[in-house]
Amino acid sequence: MLFPGHALRSGSLVMRGDRFNGHRSRRDLRVTIADSLQNNNASLRRDHITHSKYHIPQRLQRLLDQATLPLSIQTCHAWDANAASFNIDVPPESPFILHRHPIAQSTDAIRSKCSYERGLHIWRFDWEQKERGTHAVIGVCTEKALLQGQGYFSLIGSNHESWGWDISNRVAVHNTDATGDINSEKCGRAYPNSAFNLDAVPSTIYMILDMEEGTVSYIAEGMYLGVAHTNLKNKKLFVSVSAVWGHCRVSMRYINFIDGYRPISLKETCRQRIRLLLPGVPHNLLSEIKSDPFREGGKDDWIDQLQRTGILPLPVISYLKFG
Repeated sequence: MLFPGHALRSGSLVMRGDRFNGHRSRRDLRVTIADSLQNNNASLRRDHITHSKYHIPQRLQRLLDQATLPLSIQTCHAWDANAASFNIDVPPESPFILHRHPIAQSTDAIRSKCSYERGLHIWRFDWEQKERGTHAVIGVCTEKALLQGQGYFSLIGSNHESWGWDISNRVAVHNTDATGDINSEKCGRAYPNSAFNLDAVPSTIYMILDMEEGTVSYIAEGMYLGVAHTNLKNKKLFVSVSAVWGHCRVSMRYINFIDGYRPISLKETCRQRIRLLLPGVPHNLLSEIKSDPFREGGKDDWIDQLQRTGILPLPVISYLKFG
């Protein structure tokens, strides 16, 4: 299942044979992947972002209030094993996790199966700090972007065809110095700014691509870090990462999207308000409430469903019922 503005390359669902030859056993790999998939199902919510230095855009607030997409849809947006450096594999046990072989003097990249031309999108990345090396980049690219380069550098972000965040050096990179010299004047722009006091980028990072505004931004450690790149309108972009560390594994999971500038519905507004008032409510609980309280006889059904979820105390339920 694809959405408007999401172009899936022909044949991109066909995986290459698994050539994973890391130090871990096959059983250990399956256990690690299963744990990663379970953790990646946890969704980010707006009320988790408690100390951002930037105002969170309204459309992003709305996106953060949505539940995570089902696995079947996420799979369509996973890594494309056929659009990757020859030094990168995607294990058949999971299309969400890439593995880079320990090849010296090489920087390797991979793209997502889907491209994006419209809408607001969010992904979750899990990349262990000890598996990053000197240059680890999360970003977006066009179909023309290079997926392999000699030496160690920020491959994604090294030319006009890609934009990224080098989380090893904490710089936003686009058309930067491909020599790998982090002291070069053309090595990228510091991101996020020093006001965040982000000493090290955590293992879990969220990337937001807004094709209506033409921007890429990131969330880390519960902080919305602001816009990293602009001028991306009218492009066809893929999610991409580039890596230099041998045997590194990077997990990417498509969380959700908003297609275009569709106005927010009254139901979504109510859910957002309730979540703000009740920050401990499980994220998917309100989505299970189907009744419309504004139709004839709908109020009682709506209150009964609220009561069954257990998210409101009985005195509040009684007040709603009897006034």
